[in-house]
Order: sequence, then C-alpha cells, then structure tokens
Amino acid sequence: MWRVAVVALVACNSSHPVAGGGSGSGSAGLGPPAGATTDKCEVDSDCAIAYPPTSPCCASGTAPVAMLATQTAIRIERRDCSQEEVVHCPTPPFEGDRPLASCRDHACVVKPRPPRTIDISAFSRACGSDGDCTLVEADRCNPCRCASVPIAAKERGRYIEAFGAIDCGGATITPCGHCDEQVPVCAEGTCQARSTEPMPTGGECANDEDCVVSCATDQGCCEASPCETVISKTRLAELRAAQPAGCKAVKCRAPERASNVTPRCKAGKCFAQFESRLPAR
Repeated sequence: MWRVAVVALVACNSSHPVAGGGSGSGSAGLGPPAGATTDKCEVDSDCAIAYPPTSPCCASGTAPVAMLATQTAIRIERRDCSQEEVVHCPTPPFEGDRPLASCRDHACVVKPRPPRTIDISAFSRACGSDGDCTLVEADRCNPCRCASVPIAAKERGRYIEAFGAIDCGGATITPCGHCDEQVPVCAEGTCQARSTEPMPTGGECANDEDCVVSCATDQGCCEASPCETVISKTRLAELRAAQPAGCKAVKCRAPERASNVTPRCKAGKCFAQFESRLPAR
C-alpha cells in the first residue's frame, strides 16, 4: 500500500460558470478561505485555471475549471492508496497547453488558448520567378527566429497580420541552434527555400538539386520499389556505372517513390525530409 499526500487547487463553492457549463464548485465541504470578501472578478488577472482532483489518491484531474485566484484552497488528504491507483492518476497538460482563465460579466470562465503556430498551408506558394517568393517563420513562438518557410511574396501582408495576432504567453523556451542561410527560389512554379551555405570539403551536395530519391544499387538493374531513400546524383551515377553489363537492355518498371519525401541537402549531406506537400494556390 502507498501512503499519498495529495495537494491540489480546489475551486470554492460559488455560482461561477466553468468549462462545459455548471458551477465552479470544487470538492464538497470546501468554502472560501477566511478573509475572502468578494466572489466577483473585474479583470482576467483576477481568475486562475485549476485541475481539481477526481480521486483522493491523485494530485489533480484533467478537467480545467476557472475560479477566482483569491478563492483557492490547499487541501491535503491522507489515505492508503494502491500502486495501481497512483500509477493511473491523470497528468494535467503543461502550462503552455492549458486554456486561459477569463473574466466575463464578473464571473471567471475557461477560454480556449489561441493557436501559437501559423497555418502555412493557407498561403500561396505559386510563383513565376525567384522574385515572387519570400521566406517566413512558421512558428511565431519559437525564439530562434529562423525564416525558412517559402511562400509567395504577395502573401506577405496576410502573413504579417496572422503573425502579429498570435499570443505566445506561456510558450516553452527552445534552445536555439544554427539557422541555415537560405534564399527563396521559384522551382516548377512553386516557391522553395534553397541553402546558400558552402559545401564542406568532401561533401556530396551543395544544394537540394544535388540530391534525388533513388533505391538503385550496383547489384541489380532495377530499383527496389517503393523507395524512400535519398542519395546524391553523383552517387546515383556511380551506382549505375557499376551495375552488371547488359542493364541498359533490361526493361525495368518505373519505381514508385514516396510522395511525402523531399530530397534535401544540409552541411554537404543528402537526406530525406518527410513532409506533407503544400499545394500551390
């Protein structure tokens, strides 16, 4: 048996609306602490989000409730709990993923947190030349500020509007690494990002165009299919040159290549980037 001390924020008995309707009452028998003088809020900062426990063996539940920040109480319950009861206790979401508490008509209510990323698929990538393209950030709340996502330059105004509308309150701090030096280019009518960083000595590629999806080998004439492997065009030429004599006369079925694989080059190395292709609009 496990001896557990449960410490939880519990809403006080009141008539405040909460998520999904109903009242903001917490566990039975708990009232406002001594000294509480009002049950009404004036501004959003008067309110707080809590996850009241649904079991005396757990420190919290999973259903958020909104309450006055001054009307929370610490309740400690002690009882013998089985290991199974403790292991299956729910874990509330991280702070940045929790809803917000808002004051509406002098009552605390749960308000969904606005999105913190931009839906890049909503912006066109159609182009006729490199000048029709620009690079932007997909994650407004990422402090690394790497502009690496290509969109049509004509969409920049709409993008800036969407960028400024995102609230990054409570965003997780992300360690920043190196941002690749890239430029926007137009390839086959679609805006793309191309690296401008020099190829390391002995590297197999200088840009994405030096890489290709291929499962060719020097042991047989036909490629395995389907294929998700990315190699350099130079390596592909070497493999084909080393294939058995007579391969040029062999008729091979065109290999199936995964539609969600994009050949990429980084630091002189070809690799496969798995992604959902964004249609040109």
